[in-house]
Amino acid sequence: MTGDVGGLVKVPGGGERIVLMNAIPGTTRFVATIDQGPKVLLEIVDRLGNVTDRLTFPACNCRAETSRDALWVSQAGASAGQAIIRIAMDPESGRFAAKQDTLFSGVFTNFAVSADGTKFVLDDGSTDSKIQAMPIADMFAGKFAGAPVISSSSNLTTMISPDGNRILKRQVIPNGHGSSTIRLTVVPFAGGQEAVGHHAGHRTADRA
Repeated sequence: MTGDVGGLVKVPGGGERIVLMNAIPGTTRFVATIDQGPKVLLEIVDRLGNVTDRLTFPACNCRAETSRDALWVSQAGASAGQAIIRIAMDPESGRFAAKQDTLFSGVFTNFAVSADGTKFVLDDGSTDSKIQAMPIADMFAGKFAGAPVISSSSNLTTMISPDGNRILKRQVIPNGHGSSTIRLTVVPFAGGQEAVGHHAGHRTADRA
């Protein structure tokens, strides 16, 4: 597809919504991902709306990339992290291959594939969060220098106390078993020793 305006294309198949539309490089076809509740429907469609092939895939919060020869889909794994599934395609006939290959399994937030399908890149899924605390007057003056009050390699959120003297830190810590622990601590606004609170329970990991 070139990106030129070419009219409307009707995507058949039914379902709640079209989740993704991925153009197949070097062709006039695209792959439509259609939400059908407990599963998603993957369809290869040409610019005239003709479906050349379709298959169903387990329902997931999917991200997909297309190369000329394959569809690459991220799928939630049994534990923390995701798998990247490669579904081969024939660019001439516009049909999926029967075989699906798991090329990677682990924690990541984004990935990309070259148009010819020979090169692949993904991040390591890590986070680097820093919380800075300062008077409003310093913010208006553009003074953001100095060491952060809080640093973390996992997701965190903060709230300030009504008197402005303390910061409540809510940190999500993966436990390595497909879920996470929420840890609460209190930090002085000016910085200093954290007062450890208690674990607020567990929840299902939300990277999947």
